[in-house]
Amino acid sequence: MSYEPLPSSPSAVGGGPSFAQRRASWRPRRPIVLGVSLLTLAALLGLASSDVHQRQIKDKVGSLVTGGVELAGSAKEWWSGPWAPSVYDEAKEALGGALGQEEDRLAESWAPEESSAGSAGGAANDGGAGRTPAAPTSDDDLSNTLESGAPEPEPEAHTLTTTTEPGESDSNEAATDTADDELPTDDLEPMLDPGVSESDLDSTECTDELKASLSLPSFWVARKTSSLHYEITPREPLIVPAGDCFDNTVFSARLVSVSRTADADLIISALPAPSLTDILGVYDLVIPPTHVIPYGQYQVEIRLAFGSLAGAREGSVCGEGRETCIAANLPSEQKFIGEKIGMAPGSRVTLGQDATSLAKAKLCSSLSPLTGYWQGQKFFPADPAGGPCMLQAPVFPTPFAAASTEPIWIHIVGDSNPRNFDSALEKSFGGGSKLNFFTMASPVKNGTVAAIALRSSTGTYDAHANDADPNIVITWQWWHATSHNLAANAAELAWWTNGTLAEFMSRAQLKGVLKGHRGFQHAAATLRPTRTYISLGSHSEDLTAAGTSKLLDVLFSEDYVSQEQRETANVRLFTTTTVSAALIPVDRFPRQDLVRNNAVIHAKNDVLRSRPELAGRIIDAEGLTAGITENYMKKTGKPDAVHFLPTVYEMWARLVWTDLMLQ
Repeated sequence: MSYEPLPSSPSAVGGGPSFAQRRASWRPRRPIVLGVSLLTLAALLGLASSDVHQRQIKDKVGSLVTGGVELAGSAKEWWSGPWAPSVYDEAKEALGGALGQEEDRLAESWAPEESSAGSAGGAANDGGAGRTPAAPTSDDDLSNTLESGAPEPEPEAHTLTTTTEPGESDSNEAATDTADDELPTDDLEPMLDPGVSESDLDSTECTDELKASLSLPSFWVARKTSSLHYEITPREPLIVPAGDCFDNTVFSARLVSVSRTADADLIISALPAPSLTDILGVYDLVIPPTHVIPYGQYQVEIRLAFGSLAGAREGSVCGEGRETCIAANLPSEQKFIGEKIGMAPGSRVTLGQDATSLAKAKLCSSLSPLTGYWQGQKFFPADPAGGPCMLQAPVFPTPFAAASTEPIWIHIVGDSNPRNFDSALEKSFGGGSKLNFFTMASPVKNGTVAAIALRSSTGTYDAHANDADPNIVITWQWWHATSHNLAANAAELAWWTNGTLAEFMSRAQLKGVLKGHRGFQHAAATLRPTRTYISLGSHSEDLTAAGTSKLLDVLFSEDYVSQEQRETANVRLFTTTTVSAALIPVDRFPRQDLVRNNAVIHAKNDVLRSRPELAGRIIDAEGLTAGITENYMKKTGKPDAVHFLPTVYEMWARLVWTDLMLQ
């Protein structure tokens, strides 16, 4: 299906009953709470007697509860609610006098707090004692103006450091700063309807109402539990039966710099997607301790992609094992959300490498997996082997061409994003000539356009000069993977990747370019690609992860792009770039956001990364574009869900320069 970006659809988050009203239908049964308290109380007495921090108590609770009932959220908050004293009294009576004085001490230490929510005691569990709430800023604060400006002086740096912020230390001194997305402390207290009765506590089913609430960003909150660890939980801790109610929520996460004076100096770095823990309703986000980023203070930004989309993280939203997935056949009530969830006070993190360490970066040794950070117009990668690395910038004369006795032929096969990258790559090699040409239609609607550009290793090529033969040739051919007629799709890829430059130009009806260049014409007759870069494309959204695996089985079988051909053509594969699912015009393309989103794309790219026959041949374009779809998407014309600003394609071109340096 062709794809034309249109204005974004209305937000998926609408009105409804109040949070307190919805809360009443999810209350845990009183017998379950009583049973859990009996199971955990004895073990917790020893912890309380040694003044163990309440965070450890929560961890202990999570490991002790059995029988299909798990504790979610903070033990402190769970026991400090309005109904906690009665449950505690029942547990105390059941255990009898054997608990003695230790039990009394426990009762005192867990008594409901009388201080205000903004006091040091009320906020201690969030690591933000006494913080002054700040109203969240709008998304415009992170919009992509990318204008130049002087950066704010960097804080004193260390080589990879994590620090404790004010308000997170053992002292009770109040902090005065609050991150943009941090919630006021009052918003983290249980929002209970005063009219809730004991009968309201009996609903423990994973109801449709609860499932709908999973799609509300206000339902979730993220809390910092240690210097590099965050937990995402329901804002009000729940106890519900074991099941899949919370199993299919999808989040994304990234770091965004704070205290920057200009958007051009904004630093953005994608983080691993939060993962579900063994505790019901709790998702973990762990920042790698070796995360490469300039030393400074960052806000952790977590977005809710889907409240519940089964199979998204596995790339199989139509069901496990299905090879194709037609978006229009999926349930209409599911929608991409893409909004930020609230952050508890104290959620900022300080980490990174100092300028001296970053300046020592050497050429990247590998381009997959690719992580790093964006700052203004540039992407700064991390080497998979560890530490910062750099991409090769264009330089003339080109080192790899100067060392070659024959022309360099860079061949690109892909759809519209590789076409945009192709244009940026041509520009990176300086001036020259280019010809676009429409070719024959194919059985699978591929092969509809091709291009060739002639360049010189000096950076300047004049096609009209006498004896001006190019020594760098860049070609591009339209193709993308499809879910139907895999054999024809594979045969076409083999057609465009197998053969000499002269054969390709003849097939693509570009043979006229050879006229007047006798030396080049002679070389083209035997010239094979220095590199062939293949992209499965953004138009293969109806292929699932299983379908992608099946496609690769066919594409790289001995009947099509065989091992010998992969070697002869020096094949590399780009992973598929990320998208801004919020900008997909679902009024024209119903439910495309369910199959064309970054969770599904990541799962399908993992299939490429896992194939042994492609080891060492993957270039991670997904990693280049991860975390930036709110800032770096194409701005001209209609909102664009799949194409990027020119600077992204320019950095993509540097991936190829780097790859050519590694040959």
